[in-house]
Amino acid sequence: MSKIILGVEGLTVYRENRAAVQDVSFCLEAGTDMAIIGPNGAGKSTLIQAILGILPRKTGSINILGHALNQKGYFPAPVRDAIAFLTPATLTIRSRFFYKRQGRK
Repeated sequence: MSKIILGVEGLTVYRENRAAVQDVSFCLEAGTDMAIIGPNGAGKSTLIQAILGILPRKTGSINILGHALNQKGYFPAPVRDAIAFLTPATLTIRSRFFYKRQGRK
């Protein structure tokens, strides 16, 4: 049995007095990939913002590594310690000139 990394149960999030995400449930197990797809305005960004604790949820629960996300923008210490933070590659002056846009002739 795989470890559940992210669990979302019955999540409903409102934006401007309208349900942008309604009754969404899923589990993401360790080692699996997931994609969130849909047309513009389907609630993809709202879902991610609710999972991250940026937007408040009307109903439902979110569990990250077995810890409930109960406060806006707050991850318990065990969750913070288990999340990897990867920074983009540093852009050097030399590589900046390589990517310089060509001017008109």
